[in-house]
Amino acid sequence: MGMNMDKRHHLIVDGYNVILRSHKGLSRDESQLLQGRNRLLGRLNAYGSGKQLRTTVVFDGQTGSRQETKASSAGVRILFSQPPQKADQVIIQLLEKEPNARNVTLVTSDQALASLARSMGCRHWTAEQFMRKLASPPADLDYREKYDPPLSQKDMDQWLRLFENSDDDS
Repeated sequence: MGMNMDKRHHLIVDGYNVILRSHKGLSRDESQLLQGRNRLLGRLNAYGSGKQLRTTVVFDGQTGSRQETKASSAGVRILFSQPPQKADQVIIQLLEKEPNARNVTLVTSDQALASLARSMGCRHWTAEQFMRKLASPPADLDYREKYDPPLSQKDMDQWLRLFENSDDDS
C-alpha cells in the first residue's frame, strides 16, 4: 500500500542560491564557486549524518567544473542543470516527482520557488534559516551541555575532596 518507498525526509537545496547568500561578497568567479560548493557539500554531509534524510543539491550547470565538485558520502546527491535549463527548473521537476510533498523541505531564498514549494505542501527554509541550522551544534550536544555540563576546576576539586573522605567509612 505504501506509495512512497523511501520514507526519509527529502531535503532539496538550491545550491548557488544558498552559497551566494551565505557567503556575502563571494564572487561568481569559478574557483570561488567551487570552494563554496565543496564547503556546502561538506556541511550538508555533516548535517545529514545520522539523520533519516535524503539530500539533493541542485546547481546551475553553465559552468565547466562539474567534475571537480566532490561527490559526497553521506547520501548527498548532486545535480547540475543541463544548459539552457536552470537549476530552478530542475528543482521544480524534483518537487513535481515527489510522491509526498509533506516529506520535502526546499532550501532557497528564491521567492518564486519558495511559494511554489509551499503551494505544493512542502516545507521551506530560506538560505539564511538553513545556514543557522547548519551552524548550530547537533541536538544531542545541546542536551549534554544542558544536563551534563563540563565541571569547573573548583567543582572537580570539591568532588575529589568528597570522594577522598568517603573511603574512611568502609
